[in-house]
Amino acid sequence: MDFKQLRSFVEVIRQGGFTQAARTLHISQSAVSKQIAQLEQSLGTPLLERQGSHIHLTAAGNVVLQRAEGMLRLRHELLSELDDLSQLARGELRLGLPLLGSDALFASRFAEYRRRYPNIQVQLLEGGSLNVEQAVRNGELELGAA
Repeated sequence: MDFKQLRSFVEVIRQGGFTQAARTLHISQSAVSKQIAQLEQSLGTPLLERQGSHIHLTAAGNVVLQRAEGMLRLRHELLSELDDLSQLARGELRLGLPLLGSDALFASRFAEYRRRYPNIQVQLLEGGSLNVEQAVRNGELELGAA
């Protein structure tokens, strides 16, 4: 079972048929049929009842449809979150700064950073040079100024 098979299965139900699903997915109707057959084989149960040009879900098909829609939604959310991270649309930045004078020295830079990247959470650790350096080496901070 893979996401392509699940997507094809969901589209067959949403579109009401294999041909319509194939158009939506931009693949051939035979490819949709093959993916549904592979999905049914991997699950060991029929998911659809075919009556002429009409299709109906089996009891197993109902269960798979609900789960498949959820899995496809979660996959989309995961890929969106990863894309956001790579585009600096969200995330976390952990910085280490010296104890004395860091607020005055870096205040304008932090304000500009927050303006540019409002969804990036900034965590500050103030400490001595050795503590900041050690935290960077341990992977507790992404960046340190000492």
